[in-house]
Amino acid sequence: MQYEIDYEKLKALITFGSMIAAIISAVYATRKVKEAKRQNEIAIHNERLKIFKAILELKGDVVRRGVDIIERDLFANYYEYVKLSEFYYSNAIHEQINDYFKTVWDMASYHNLYNEFEGKKEQREYGEKAYKLLGEGREKFDKLEIIMKEQLRLVKPNHSLKKYLGLAEIWRKKTVKKRPKPS
Repeated sequence: MQYEIDYEKLKALITFGSMIAAIISAVYATRKVKEAKRQNEIAIHNERLKIFKAILELKGDVVRRGVDIIERDLFANYYEYVKLSEFYYSNAIHEQINDYFKTVWDMASYHNLYNEFEGKKEQREYGEKAYKLLGEGREKFDKLEIIMKEQLRLVKPNHSLKKYLGLAEIWRKKTVKKRPKPS
């Protein structure tokens, strides 16, 4: 028994098979691209988180030591993170991080001058400048912390849920009857 080959049907079958293979490849490639983007987002988030933790540690050092913080410690522990923030945060946030670090650095510098000029008339001036910068640093950190947390937040707050919960509380207050005090 001999079979005749219908070349037109064979061409159509091969074309159809190729088309199916191309669609499957495209779907697979799309998934891989999405997965790669997600992995990249995770890596960037982790780097941002490291920088945020370093800024929190800096704040902790400032709270613990106040104006007694040492420039050498600032450079050794935090300078790298401040400079890396340029690559992982927007320019506006990087500038705020840099500004906060500079304020703390200047505070430590003035305190060093305060110690160097002990017993001289300039000492008081340097001490006042250091404490003024300590207060400015606190204000700058508070603003910076809010902005950095917003960048790091993986789950954005659901404001409609807060609104719903607020309405539920109002409804509860209106519908719950006050019980008379026992006599």
